[in-house]
Amino acid sequence: MPVIRISDATTTTTLPPEVRESLLTRLKNEFKQSTEGGPVIFEIPLGTECFDVLVVWQEWARVQSAEDRTRLIFDVYGDDQEKIAQALGVTYEEAIQQQLLPYTIVSAFEKNHKFAWLACNKNEGEIEKLLADIRNDKRANGGIVLPNGQVELRFPTRAMADNTCEKLRAEHTEHNLYWSVVIEAAVSDQL
Repeated sequence: MPVIRISDATTTTTLPPEVRESLLTRLKNEFKQSTEGGPVIFEIPLGTECFDVLVVWQEWARVQSAEDRTRLIFDVYGDDQEKIAQALGVTYEEAIQQQLLPYTIVSAFEKNHKFAWLACNKNEGEIEKLLADIRNDKRANGGIVLPNGQVELRFPTRAMADNTCEKLRAEHTEHNLYWSVVIEAAVSDQL
């Protein structure tokens, strides 16, 4: 099977330098401190010192070339880029379409507000506060805020989802039974 390579010397970026520099700075800043609306960066271990990197970020919509997205991710990692087996930058919509984030953490309280009322024996105002707290917890753990205001907390691996779910349960012992991980399977009509 042939191997097709492109030399670094012959590749050029399609991004204007100021856009590239702005995106690179924002990605580097995300490593220092998580920012609202910033990228969600998944480092997926491969059982060796190597890992895959998946960066989910709406700013990728400004970067049409997958090669430019990958190059930006590699640049952020600097000397550690040699440990990266694969780097992929996608928007949230692209991640969903490509089924890159199949594991979702959900709260039974979000799915059914009556369940929250019954389980917690709280009034409507307290339920709204509980739901706001759930959304904030999801955002703080890498959740993506959708245009409708809902927050989805998704992961590329079951282990990542399970670890975060356990963390949420430990932080909220009064409601720890109501967090769960679900997998969303794609159904194709092209069989």
